[in-house]
Amino acid sequence: EYKKFQLGIASFSLTGNKIQLLNKVGFEWSIKVDDIWDRRYEELVNYVKRFGDARVPIKFTENPALGAWVATQRSTSKKNPNRLTDDKLQLLNKIGFEWSIKNGRNVWDRWYARYEELVSYTEEFGHARVPAKFADNQALSTWVSTQRSQYKRFQNGIAPCSITKVQIQLLNKVEFEWSA
Repeated sequence: EYKKFQLGIASFSLTGNKIQLLNKVGFEWSIKVDDIWDRRYEELVNYVKRFGDARVPIKFTENPALGAWVATQRSTSKKNPNRLTDDKLQLLNKIGFEWSIKNGRNVWDRWYARYEELVSYTEEFGHARVPAKFADNQALSTWVSTQRSQYKRFQNGIAPCSITKVQIQLLNKVEFEWSA
């Protein structure tokens, strides 16, 4: 609307009087996309400090713009991965951004259940080297392989990446072997 006003095109919603009032309170008429991204990223960093994860609900009542922004980062990484720069991907990965969220915390619950199976395996066998063809629990073998590949993506800053710093720390506690 402001651009229309500047070009001399009549606007019913944005009058000269409204523009003066907005100017008086220091309204910013143009904001660079990177400035908005940086601002939302800082809000996300604060969210992670407060809640311990980057799983901002899309309808986060305290900051609806942050919830929408987080959802946009996830969908952008899937639909148009080249739109997020390597620097932005690394910043998000650095704070444990989860690129794939399905049904809220269910992804974490499923991950943790499989982790508990790994802990049991470690207690029984004395190590966390689950064979690739573990007949007793092939799902655990597959999960272990997935953790290794996601860890490589995490290290290289590649999105989407579904492993978090907290998950890496938990796996390190059971002396998980990242290369096999």
